[in-house]
Amino acid sequence: MNAAVIWIGAGLVAAGSVGLVAGLRFIRRSRLTDAVVVGYRVATTNATDGTAQTHYYPHFEFSDCAGRRVRAECRAGETDREWAIGEAVPVRYLPDRPNTVRPDGARHTFVFPVLVVYLGAFFVVLGLLQ
Repeated sequence: MNAAVIWIGAGLVAAGSVGLVAGLRFIRRSRLTDAVVVGYRVATTNATDGTAQTHYYPHFEFSDCAGRRVRAECRAGETDREWAIGEAVPVRYLPDRPNTVRPDGARHTFVFPVLVVYLGAFFVVLGLLQ
């Protein structure tokens, strides 16, 4: 049994669980609506090996529950443009902060936290087997 590996795994499980709870909380508090992709912000970063990596952050436009037009940028960027400009996309936003928006669906809310939990569980099992 390797205690350090178990603690690392437990920390990852805890962090992933916090992400899952935050995602569930966002789903519960948010409103679902259809938005139109009106553009992308392009961000290029340089990796340590000197290669450039580009991320695309979609800009959505929609009407909130009060009927106001909102234009908001998604905080999560992708390495490709997932939707065409002008395409309708279901999104979730917070009514008290309509600029907090993300595409609807499990991929955009739960995939990363679930992967972190699985990675943590792997380390816990690995630590127990050593």
